[in-house]
Amino acid sequence: MIQNCAHTTLQSSSGHFAEIVYICAILHTSGFLARLSHVLHPLSNMYEIVLVLHSLLRWIVILAALVALYRAYLGWFAKQAWSASDRRWNMMFAHSMTAQFILGVLLYVFLSPITTQGVFQNFGVVMKDRIMRFWGIEHTITMLLSVALAHIGNARAAKAASDNDKHKSAALMFTLALLLILVSIPWPFLVYGRPLFRFF
Repeated sequence: MIQNCAHTTLQSSSGHFAEIVYICAILHTSGFLARLSHVLHPLSNMYEIVLVLHSLLRWIVILAALVALYRAYLGWFAKQAWSASDRRWNMMFAHSMTAQFILGVLLYVFLSPITTQGVFQNFGVVMKDRIMRFWGIEHTITMLLSVALAHIGNARAAKAASDNDKHKSAALMFTLALLLILVSIPWPFLVYGRPLFRFF
């Protein structure tokens, strides 16, 4: 990076020489060039990109779940008619769960050093370690179950004979799914906790 900056200064006119050298020095000493090189490197940064997307998407999942649950319980107990909006929110919850699970699989199988360099290397040791067991076993299983429950609830609601049964099916299945999601989230106060929000 420094060589590139020096090469640029040599090709510049004499009037801009000092200004370009000064800018290059600022960028180098601030670490900006090193960070930019890291961000632009696709392989080294893929893990961070998927991890951030996985972290942020969970809030969309939770929001969709809460709205779908509100509409399901309201429709169930108030005996309201099933609407296209109910169907859309159910599908949004189920499909956002699918997207979240796909990101999780990418992390689990290919990108995360916790699994690729830990869980897959010595499974016996993982079972004895609380943190490794959560990431290697518990988090994966509970999220898989929550995805299944979300899609079961969506499918049952779509196929139910009456509007009340549609709301009831969505309410029950989505409640179980959301409970599993909340249990499997690595809240910051837990021993295996992670930040609530990640950014690029």
